[in-house]
Amino acid sequence: MKQDSVRVRDARLQPLACQLVAADALPATARGEFTLATVHYCSVRPHPGAPGSSPAPLPRLLPLSENGNKPGERAGLEPGAPGGASLRVDVPLVQLQAPLVELWTSTSRPELRREGALRLACTDELLFGALAVEEQELEADVGRAYDLLLDYLTASPHRHLLRMWNVIPRVGRPARGPASTDAALDRYMLFCRARSLAFERHHGAAFEERLSAASAVGSDGGPIVIYFLAGRSPGLRSSNSRQEEPWR
Repeated sequence: MKQDSVRVRDARLQPLACQLVAADALPATARGEFTLATVHYCSVRPHPGAPGSSPAPLPRLLPLSENGNKPGERAGLEPGAPGGASLRVDVPLVQLQAPLVELWTSTSRPELRREGALRLACTDELLFGALAVEEQELEADVGRAYDLLLDYLTASPHRHLLRMWNVIPRVGRPARGPASTDAALDRYMLFCRARSLAFERHHGAAFEERLSAASAVGSDGGPIVIYFLAGRSPGLRSSNSRQEEPWR
């Protein structure tokens, strides 16, 4: 896995902060501070053959086929978050300690929207978005998910990706299915190929200039989850020359 870094270029970008807080005791936000998003870690049903006791429920899903709201329509607000309504992201990863939540705050009140399977919290300068999809065929699902995400960003004022997180079930396992004719491929390779082809479809051969800091981690099951931070202004990209770029 390769992770690049992006520093914010524009000093006008509204202050953004993230802290880990106890899941059962989300703190009240300070004056002039609003919750943009909360990221919750959820246990998932073990995949067949995996050790484990009784299965836990899967997190809520927004499949790519959901018609729900019309494009651009306001989504229903999530109650109960400090600072008012915010975006909730459920990530199918198990924590090895007391449950913690990533609390993302901004100095501007967010507006929540839904665009197909995308759930979004946006301010004038920042956009936090997420989608989750039940896997049918990994490479095709990732390609469709990124097409949806990039289509939205292309038409959005928040078109500059700053950070992306990808959670892929069993990411290190050998690839299987109709798209995996090369026995040397694993699921991480299929994910990287689908992601890079989606960026190339939207931005052409020079798509690497549009990439942001990103990570891909494996889960033991559950949906494919992609969430991201974008802004009106681009960041300053810094790449680690000692690592191979994952799209190559």
